[in-house]
Amino acid sequence: ISSIGISSSAEVIQIKHLTAQIELIEEQLTEIDKKIEEFSIQNNSPILSIPGISHFSGTSILAELGDISNYSKPSQIIKFAGVAPLHYESSQFNAQHTAITKKGSKYLRKTLYQIILPVIRHNPVFNKYYQLKISQGKGHRCAQGHCVRKLLRIIHHLLKTNQQFVNSISQIKGNLMTAFNPIYEAVLPALNAMANALALSLIHISEPTRRRGIS
Repeated sequence: ISSIGISSSAEVIQIKHLTAQIELIEEQLTEIDKKIEEFSIQNNSPILSIPGISHFSGTSILAELGDISNYSKPSQIIKFAGVAPLHYESSQFNAQHTAITKKGSKYLRKTLYQIILPVIRHNPVFNKYYQLKISQGKGHRCAQGHCVRKLLRIIHHLLKTNQQFVNSISQIKGNLMTAFNPIYEAVLPALNAMANALALSLIHISEPTRRRGIS
């Protein structure tokens, strides 16, 4: 401490006290983060199946949204988050591609824009949608806004149906196989019986022909 030119013992004590306070706050924040993660794991929300959404960001979104039954359609969540496109219209001008409204929960909106980049980066569905908007002439921030609204529509659907997010074609195939496997197992004995019966009938049909050929 003396190497940086502080000679007063009172200032040294004050710096040590501030350092101890900072370390205590960091420990408390770490403990809070652990509690949030534990709560999120216990809650097991389906929105955690979306790549790019962590336990912390997922809990923040759920806390801001509240009861999903309060939203009968996705547009209500989009409006609540303040990310609906601002529509300006007059007798001489009609602008549909303008800024967002920025009404509603600023905390939810901030969280959504913080996570949308990792969601786009780690999620083929959103990455493809982002690239589509860029190819249509949208700017980076505008394309982000489209992805945020898509994310909210998906979140609304997952929370309403309690389904997991499907990230790829292989996942869709896997889900279909899982869904239809019990049906397949149920009808398999009947299919085997039909196949055996068909094989026997073909044998009986072909036997006279073979006998005629031998004679």
